[in-house]
Amino acid sequence: MSVPSLFENYVSDVAVTMVFGLGYYLFKSFKKPKPSSKLQKKINNINEISLEIFKEANTTEQFNSLISSDKTKLNPFLILEVMSKKNVHPTLQTYNLLLNKSQNDKNSEACKSIFDEIMDVTGPVTPDNETFNILIKGLKNDYLEKFNSVSQEESSDELKIKIKEEIYLAFQQDILNLSGLMKSIY
Repeated sequence: MSVPSLFENYVSDVAVTMVFGLGYYLFKSFKKPKPSSKLQKKINNINEISLEIFKEANTTEQFNSLISSDKTKLNPFLILEVMSKKNVHPTLQTYNLLLNKSQNDKNSEACKSIFDEIMDVTGPVTPDNETFNILIKGLKNDYLEKFNSVSQEESSDELKIKIKEEIYLAFQQDILNLSGLMKSIY
């Protein structure tokens, strides 16, 4: 293989990487649905009040501390946006804290979005055992909630047992899928 062909291969690899990298951020911005204007104003007011505590933070450690102590049900991507505006780069710990906070707030949409961002090949971080532990804890809590709601229903015992078995099988399948995902990363 000659030197020019090595250089051409390198240039083409860099070009492909840039195109896919730019494409990721371009298409990522198209996914955001727009709420109605009244609802948007209300959300903006609530978010502005809640974001005030994050305006003073200037380091990743300060943001992480505020995230872990914050009791509001704030959209985690607003926190990431504030960090980005301040040129503070979130770490895996930041993403894990946001993932855990989303699960505690029962915000499954935000939880899925954060997990997708963590798992994205071009994303800023790579998951670790803590990430998967948070997901397993969240799955357990979701399925326990479903399981307990079936127990409180007024229906025959046979139907309750059948529904509980289906919930348990779905939980097992989700855990197996998650473990397969962990194996593929490690």
